[in-house]
Amino acid sequence: AALSDAAVDNPDGAAVNYGLVIDDEPTDPPLLVHRRRGFQSLGLAPRRATARVQLTVSTEHDGQRHTCFRLRREAP
Repeated sequence: AALSDAAVDNPDGAAVNYGLVIDDEPTDPPLLVHRRRGFQSLGLAPRRATARVQLTVSTEHDGQRHTCFRLRREAP
């Protein structure tokens, strides 16, 4: 996950939280994106070939929180 450069430079910008739930189990810790350029990642050990995945993106203040994310699955 990453913030745009303008979002990183905003001194009033809030952190963006990425919560990931796999088969009803939340990952720990969630990924927090804040005041840092470039992508930040969260690596997880593969569990099995198929799973239900839920991604939640949240912030305390959504002003100029231009963010993006990539999800990638690698075979177990």
